Amino acid sequence: MGYLSRCHSKGSFIFKTFLKHKRSATSLAHSQGSISKETVDKEFTTDIKIDIKTISKLEKISLVDFDNDGGIQRLEAAIRFAQKLREVQLHPSVKPMYSVLENERLHLREDKVTEHTMEKIFKTLGPTLLTLKEFGFAYGVQGILMRRNLEKLWLMKNMTQSDYNVFLVDSDQITANLKDLSDIGLNNPPFGIAEISSVKNTWNESYFPPKSKPIKHRIAKVTTIYEGDGDIISVKDLFYKKQRERKSWWRRITENPNIFHIGEIKQERGKEYVEIEARLPFGNIVVETIYYKPSAKLYLRGGEFSNNLKIVENITSLDWGCLALICDGYVEIDDCKEMQVHPNLAPYKAYSKANIKPEDNEQTRIALNNLSIHLIQLLREQGIEAVLMNLAKQPEVFQVPYILTVDNESLKNGFIRVVSQRTLCGEIVHITKLAQHVYDLTTIPM
Repeated sequence: MGYLSRCHSKGSFIFKTFLKHKRSATSLAHSQGSISKETVDKEFTTDIKIDIKTISKLEKISLVDFDNDGGIQRLEAAIRFAQKLREVQLHPSVKPMYSVLENERLHLREDKVTEHTMEKIFKTLGPTLLTLKEFGFAYGVQGILMRRNLEKLWLMKNMTQSDYNVFLVDSDQITANLKDLSDIGLNNPPFGIAEISSVKNTWNESYFPPKSKPIKHRIAKVTTIYEGDGDIISVKDLFYKKQRERKSWWRRITENPNIFHIGEIKQERGKEYVEIEARLPFGNIVVETIYYKPSAKLYLRGGEFSNNLKIVENITSLDWGCLALICDGYVEIDDCKEMQVHPNLAPYKAYSKANIKPEDNEQTRIALNNLSIHLIQLLREQGIEAVLMNLAKQPEVFQVPYILTVDNESLKNGFIRVVSQRTLCGEIVHITKLAQHVYDLTTIPM
């Protein structure tokens, strides 16, 4: 079942749950077939209120978070609107709309079949990003920065922005660190232990020959300890909530949010787990696994802890995640083939290039090159990854969100042209405001 079909099914369930009562409003029938919004609002004034039990049930079924004031208000508004649509009776001559722009011709792109395989994407984008080989992941000069940026976003979400204490520890020192936390008095749940390490285990084995050895890949893991009894919300509910949060996070940092989905809950050795996978044209890639463990005894072997603790654990593969984001960002527009990624993930945010004309004399050429170098220095001082392209033979190989161009006019008035690679739209920014402007463009709050 496709993404839209599932959304429709979930929507149908929500509306049917609340609209089982008998229609009490007066049916409207107009010979002309048109009904004004004011008439509908006047005829149908039924108020909709949703109790907490129903919200909890909807969250479990749809894996959509409604448990906040804004989410509840939007849900109630959607139900009220749907109820109006159900109860209004139009004249039989009124046909359903097949387009929101009925008075205009919609131009569709050419229906051309394109085959996007992982091998083709890697070959087209070049070796500076990432390739997947039998022995594992091979990063280029851009790919290694992109994985680092993904790791930074992961730390920001799972540690810095966490609602409870999350401590980053060395994988070999977990027991000792847990004892230290117990001695200090920071062992009151909920709290989390984060690890970033390289492991050898089987993920996405369909991309390797049969009986291949597990490859090494870099993971980021948070093990969250919860109290089992006495909580208003059960730990199992927190397990479901973690699934929604992690899927939402992946969807915020990708080009096509609908590629990320949560799989079915599975059981293994007394614990439950689900996988978040990216559904790409050539196949699915698992990027994260979330576990529910009914007992924390084996994990909490250091220090003094309650016997009634449970675990919700999410493990992110930074390597497989980076690969999925690169493949999702690959686009072909006519003869142009490039990668579009979230600005926060982009390895380099901008590059600078001098626009030198054949008629420019040597002094002008030197001045333009020096100005281009100065722009890169300004960006780097602001903490922005930037690369100088004055002498590059293939600058298009570097996948940057923005291109800075200097020309003869720039030498006169200090204005720099900033062009977006994604939209090809340009703007003129003065050199005194350039660094802050590029920073604002490429650093989006998460």
